[in-house]
Amino acid sequence: MKYDYKAVEAKWQKVWEDEKTFHVEIDHKKPKFYALVEFPYPSGAGLHVGHPRSYTALDVVSRKRRQNGYNVLYPMGWDAFGLPTENFAMKNHIHPAIVTKKNVDHFREQLKALGFSFDWDREINTTDPEYYKWTQWIFLQLYKKGLAYKKEMNVNWCTGCKCVLANEEVVNGVCERCGSEVVHHRRRHPDRLHHPLRHPVRCYLHGRLSRARHAQGVAGKGHHQECRRRQGLSG
Repeated sequence: MKYDYKAVEAKWQKVWEDEKTFHVEIDHKKPKFYALVEFPYPSGAGLHVGHPRSYTALDVVSRKRRQNGYNVLYPMGWDAFGLPTENFAMKNHIHPAIVTKKNVDHFREQLKALGFSFDWDREINTTDPEYYKWTQWIFLQLYKKGLAYKKEMNVNWCTGCKCVLANEEVVNGVCERCGSEVVHHRRRHPDRLHHPLRHPVRCYLHGRLSRARHAQGVAGKGHHQECRRRQGLSG
């Protein structure tokens, strides 16, 4: 008998969703396991092979941890702010919020079709005011403590997207997203931190300004209080 994978997968994915199989509640009786993957930037092109590659690996770990009795938090969300979306919206005369929602809906549909064990009840979106009010709050605390400063430095500037790129986003001298020429020049950025704090708090600053670092960008929601405790940042 031929294996109808589409029917079988759709059947069980619906069961998981209806029964909230991967929903997680606070349970102090179980050991905790927090699995965090990079939240994707929802481009109009949809998922690429790099997304399911890393998500599959941690999905295997998460499922194994559940079988071992752990209370597993495996969330998904969207690192949705970005100049490419704004540029696309302006070029096509569409509001960026409409473009972003459409892209997010497409990404979500693709990820659900792949059957990952994300807790979709904890889905977040970096364009949601309830999310980014905390990244803004983190920056204000750093500014009040004198821990954020501007610095002039050499950057990769995409002549098409009109934004700064990480080294990983430059391929053979052009932007990996739009193919435009990337030039080097000096700019001042308010995203520098004094050295002792750079790694714990770059979850916001570097994640906000560089898509290549969006794992830290979204981690801020879950760890901003821990950042405060470790660095002595009182409210």
